[in-house]
Amino acid sequence: MILTPAVDGAAGAAGSSPGPAKSQLDFGTILKAIQASREAVEHKDDELPIDLSLIQQDLRGVTGRVKEAEKCISTMEDELAVLKRQFSKLTFLMAELYERVEDAETLDAPDLAVALERWLPAEKLSSTFIIKHVHHSLAPQPPVGTPPDQSS
Repeated sequence: MILTPAVDGAAGAAGSSPGPAKSQLDFGTILKAIQASREAVEHKDDELPIDLSLIQQDLRGVTGRVKEAEKCISTMEDELAVLKRQFSKLTFLMAELYERVEDAETLDAPDLAVALERWLPAEKLSSTFIIKHVHHSLAPQPPVGTPPDQSS
């Protein structure tokens, strides 16, 4: 019996594409092979012979796929570290933005856009998104309990 793991994507091309390669081992088949091996050992007179070379070949294949999965995990951990650094930097920039916009009632969106473009272009962040978010969050809010304006 030869174990054939099911592979989804380009697991052999780890690191060749920006996205992580995905591989999934068919553990059901592995468990069946182990159970069949146990039964064959217990019942030596059965018609199910043990072919150790096939089992060794299957184990080498599984070991290779485990190593590929470990490489993928390592790559994903590296990418996660980069994302954490970028998020930390974005958090710092947002805090700096809030500090620079203390007088938000007199600052309108175009002024905010000019200010953002001076110190955000190198970060390649969407200043339009940040402007919309900040401008919306700084807009005057009606007092609590006031019904929404229904003049349409």
